[in-house]
Amino acid sequence: MRNIHQQQSPSGIELSENILCVSFSGISAENFSGQNLLQQLITFPDLDRLGTVYGLLAYDCNSYEVPSDSLNSRDAMLNVIMAGQNPDGGIANLQGEESDVFLTALSLTALAPYRNDDTIGACIDRALQWLSEQQNSDGFFYTGRNESCLATSAVILALSSLSISLTDERFCNDGHHLMDMLMEFNVENSGFAEQLGETPSVEATELALLAICSQKAGRNPLVLRSPVTGSGSIDFSESSEPAVESSEPSSTQNDTRNQIHIGLISAISGVSAGIALMLAVLLHLKNKYKQD
Repeated sequence: MRNIHQQQSPSGIELSENILCVSFSGISAENFSGQNLLQQLITFPDLDRLGTVYGLLAYDCNSYEVPSDSLNSRDAMLNVIMAGQNPDGGIANLQGEESDVFLTALSLTALAPYRNDDTIGACIDRALQWLSEQQNSDGFFYTGRNESCLATSAVILALSSLSISLTDERFCNDGHHLMDMLMEFNVENSGFAEQLGETPSVEATELALLAICSQKAGRNPLVLRSPVTGSGSIDFSESSEPAVESSEPSSTQNDTRNQIHIGLISAISGVSAGIALMLAVLLHLKNKYKQD
């Protein structure tokens, strides 16, 4: 929260991540310690396609109202995402680039709430068909020449968001089940590796757990179950250095706790660990996608 408050010129993706983090902490992004993070995203110039996908996920995480005539309205974002669809049905970040499994799957997650629109529905159907064709005969989804935990997890998340069963014949190549394939990346007594035979990584483990939780919940975990409307004001003036523990809480500590409670008063009780993992996942996926 302190880092979000102190950011001077966040990128479009960072703004979207900040909105998600604040919202899932129980504070409306429209009033976070005097800042309107939502308005900053609405007017942010030159969002690329990946930033647009993140932006739409941020809008919809808490059903935020966005003016239809704004620079980055929902319709504008939907058009940007669909404009990235190649003739083969997959989606690329830039015109002329090859379709990308991870970006296509993440785009489907963002487009899922709008699938009843005929144009968007057709875009989703073509992207799903392309995705199904990218599943190798061994059941895995690949990044380059290597089996990819991130790509496999992203596809599972997209299917969960679209209420498509993992037993759908389009994604059961030669009888392989996607959850079984995902578990192949699990290192015994540890996390998930990005590629088979590698050591576990933070990014792969986080997204794999998010995919698993999306299947257990049967829904898109990037959307709050109940809306958050309360504002939050937190005192960031204190030093970030940890205080020496005392047997009696100081008045400053009590004040800080009370202020935090105000910010969290609208939070949903019983938010699952799987949803909480989403916050860290989004912070890592951008860098991982660019590296790939």
